[in-house]
Amino acid sequence: MWNKPYHYAEGTAICIGLLITGGLLQMTVGPLEWIIFKWPGNIIALAFLFVTLAAFYLLRRKAYFFRFITTVQAAVPALATAAILTVIMGLTRQVPEGKDPADPIGLTKMLSFWPFVLIYLWNAIIVAEVAIFQACHFQRKFIPSLVSHTGLFIFIVCGTLGSADMQKLKMFCPKGAMVWQALDASNRVISLPFSLRLNEFIDSGSQFTSDVDIYSTHDAKPAHAMIAVNKPLQTGAWTIYSFDYDKTGGKTMSIFELVSDPWLPATYVGLFLLIIGAILMFIQSRHIKGSATEKTH
Repeated sequence: MWNKPYHYAEGTAICIGLLITGGLLQMTVGPLEWIIFKWPGNIIALAFLFVTLAAFYLLRRKAYFFRFITTVQAAVPALATAAILTVIMGLTRQVPEGKDPADPIGLTKMLSFWPFVLIYLWNAIIVAEVAIFQACHFQRKFIPSLVSHTGLFIFIVCGTLGSADMQKLKMFCPKGAMVWQALDASNRVISLPFSLRLNEFIDSGSQFTSDVDIYSTHDAKPAHAMIAVNKPLQTGAWTIYSFDYDKTGGKTMSIFELVSDPWLPATYVGLFLLIIGAILMFIQSRHIKGSATEKTH
């Protein structure tokens, strides 16, 4: 092992080393607190990542390891390890942000689980280095792969670093009352740039709908809207979802979930590029297959 050229064994060993390192970090410093990456921390981290990626690319000629990063032998074990951790996350009930893991290892808070974070960081580095290499040695045949790798990098980075700026709040809105505050996961009161007034609550049996007026600091007149399950309302940077209701004690109350995710558009851009890249790769493979068939005849 570790004889050049490296193979899948070395790629697997790197992943095992990252898992062990992550496990040690998990035991010594505890779960990663994403709050440290809240704006402007995430921009600083992103700038540092870009500088690191540029340094890795410039070191390709001097150190074989940095050339190995862009090989299939490095990518396949990294993707396989990330897939396994993602499946575990999907099968494990995750605790909300702000809560401690429900298990001693930390699997119930996977996004803060150090082995998970390091493996996904390694995947992001691999994807970025491949994209940089293809951009610097551009050829038409690289376009589908370049678009896919760029999209995947944007999706991973914005989906993780951007999570620190995402807010999820609960608003309890009694009928007729004007409410401009909501509670976060730690039950802290958060003031909002708008207020809601519940005019009427409609329960049709199959679904419940809230008739509301929205008062914004930017608009002189209130806006009228209907909020129902699977029919959220967008106001400014906030999306308002119908979460629950309470009709006990002779009073009607709508409970809304408010979500603000400023990095979501960038995440969608990454997902869009990833899909476009996949389509282009499919078209390219069909074209190559068709050309090969013509040559055989």
